[in-house]
Amino acid sequence: LGIALGHPAYVLKINAAKNTVMLGSEEQLLTQDMLVETPQWVDAVPGELKVRVRYRSRAVPCDAPRQVSDGRWLVHLHEPVSAITPGQSAVFYSGNMVVGGAFIADQRGINQWINEKHRRTVYVIFAQQHGAPGCKRGFAVTILGDR
Repeated sequence: LGIALGHPAYVLKINAAKNTVMLGSEEQLLTQDMLVETPQWVDAVPGELKVRVRYRSRAVPCDAPRQVSDGRWLVHLHEPVSAITPGQSAVFYSGNMVVGGAFIADQRGINQWINEKHRRTVYVIFAQQHGAPGCKRGFAVTILGDR
């Protein structure tokens, strides 16, 4: 990005339409809640579930998904998981048996269904300005501040 913040920063979100990148701390990549789209079940939803959100990640215990809007369901994880990524698969297990699956949904609007502690985020806006001093690849960087 060609900027120095004085601490490690991680990309939390990219908005190509607005040409913006949201940066935050490694801790902010962690979440215990995610939205999934229209889960499919092999049979009835079992009482004890685990979910895997990455191919090589371990399955973590979770609550059964609850519907929060048309086609979107909220899943509460019993421990933090890093970098929930929309479009990836969420695979549900009971023991070692696959019992269901869903696609991870866009996480916008999730805060209306969960009580989430305040997150500190540094917002960075990129404006295409060739030759901007101190910036790589011709991008000018403006830090909007903490939210």
